[in-house]
Amino acid sequence: DFFSLTEAARGWGNGLWNLLDILIGVPSTSSDDICQKLQEERMRYLVAELDIKPHLKRELNAYCEYVKIQCHGLLTSKQKTAELRPPPIPYRYQTPKGQDIDLRLFNKDLMNNSMGILYNILDRQAKGWHIEMRAKLIRHYQAQGLNNDDISKRVSQDILDHYLSKVFTAITTNAELEVLQPGLGILLVNQAKSVIAMMKAQQSLRKKMDEHKEKLVNHLKETYPIKSQISDWMKEKMQFFERDFVRQNLWTVHEEAISLCEEEGLQQTVYFLRRDLNFIKEREAVLRKELGRVKIPTQEYSFSTRIWLPQNWIVRKWNFGTRSEIIETVFRESKPLQENSP
Repeated sequence: DFFSLTEAARGWGNGLWNLLDILIGVPSTSSDDICQKLQEERMRYLVAELDIKPHLKRELNAYCEYVKIQCHGLLTSKQKTAELRPPPIPYRYQTPKGQDIDLRLFNKDLMNNSMGILYNILDRQAKGWHIEMRAKLIRHYQAQGLNNDDISKRVSQDILDHYLSKVFTAITTNAELEVLQPGLGILLVNQAKSVIAMMKAQQSLRKKMDEHKEKLVNHLKETYPIKSQISDWMKEKMQFFERDFVRQNLWTVHEEAISLCEEEGLQQTVYFLRRDLNFIKEREAVLRKELGRVKIPTQEYSFSTRIWLPQNWIVRKWNFGTRSEIIETVFRESKPLQENSP
């Protein structure tokens, strides 16, 4: 890049632009935080199709009415709006095809109440079996003639799988969680399985990339024995390979995660992963272009102003964004102070 004609032309252009900025001033704008806006649109798209379950519509209407009252109170008076206890938020929805969607894991109060129970379960299931099982597995794999690295990986994976199985069974059958919220244990286990499936999909793609990278390194060393000794040249080739690999496997993680979740019967996770994949395929590029057109100034300046002839000004107060009323303006006349005579 140091000897690139394109970079040289871009540098001359930036220099001329800066000179114009010094002499006459040029607009300085930016597209704000496009990534944050895309993330917000992505979250909206994930839940755009969801509808409240029929038997919970009354709860949703009550909560919406509560929000309206609180907003109206903030705009019309200065009284505290936190005195009223908010109604419960409904967390059960359904898709247009009738699939149930349970979002109770977003209930912070419920999660806080369940943390103590979960900690006790994790602590109990981690005691009394780890050392004995590890010794048995080591003897088992040594009898198969595996090397130490393979034995260590397989033993660690088997112990983790056994521990997760014990924890999932304990959470699913825990009476305290069932009393706290019916079906909460199964919901927590399904969420954990979903995270594990997505992590496996990521690790699979990373392993695939490492294997291809190793083959590329060997190919470069055989084909270019002299150039391959230059670290900057090899680094450039690796960066180009990684960009090309990511571009070719942009949807691979989602697709593999969907397959793993379908095998586990995690239909709720499959629904959200497919919605997320559709957003990446169909909407992200278009939204990125649209949001890139919205420009905001990089700097803002505030100047003090004076109001001339204030009697000609009309002051309106907007109530909850729909109605307005004219506020009568009273002008205070300044009178000279009269000294009291002795």
